[in-house]
Amino acid sequence: MNKNYCITEFISALNVHDEEGKLLTMKNRYSASLVFPLSGAISFSAGKNRVIADNNHPVYIPQGINYFNRCLREADSILFNFYDMNGFGELTSLPPVPTETVLECFERIKTPAEAVQTSRFYILSQLYSLLHKLENNEMQNKNPILVSAALFIKQNFHVTGLSLSDIANAACVSKVYLGKVFVKELQITPFQYLTKIRMEQAVTYLQEFRRVGEVSASVGYGDVYQFSRAFKKYYGCSPKAYCRRLL
Repeated sequence: MNKNYCITEFISALNVHDEEGKLLTMKNRYSASLVFPLSGAISFSAGKNRVIADNNHPVYIPQGINYFNRCLREADSILFNFYDMNGFGELTSLPPVPTETVLECFERIKTPAEAVQTSRFYILSQLYSLLHKLENNEMQNKNPILVSAALFIKQNFHVTGLSLSDIANAACVSKVYLGKVFVKELQITPFQYLTKIRMEQAVTYLQEFRRVGEVSASVGYGDVYQFSRAFKKYYGCSPKAYCRRLL
């Protein structure tokens, strides 16, 4: 998947029905969207990039994109629309998740807790939970070495000073070979994957209004300034600026 999500605002969760042959043209899409067809198939095209969404292939649509989609087979889909700080990019085919998982997320988001502030962060947590399941499913057919290393990183991202040697030893391979496996399977290095996991967890903590210093320590950074620099490089804004967008 290799997509760095940074959701700042949830917009809507929709159950959409499309008749076969229906054509939609979209210019400068107002939001990012995750499309999960429960049945049928829909073709999405943006320039030379074309993806097919069906029950086994959900699709990510970035905000700001120009595209058109055609319903190939009568389709019922669940759409999650949101603002994504890193939303500008390409149409992306995603790994499958069970239909019941998508429907459970849809129902939870449709009927959040009554308190507005509580509802907002509850919804964001549900979306991130769904995204993590997408990523976990992506790992199912990957190299066992990659799966082992990725699991170790997810279990130990909070450890300050976690090194490439630590990760390679956990996967029982050399650092050089581990790097080759990551680049071949995910097109990123082990350290970039570690940073990805840390940054995604940092966003979750910031949504809980934890202090930046606490978040920094909780995701493995001993120095808050080092964390802030890493966060800004990854998401394009500082942790404090991200928090202000949540208010």
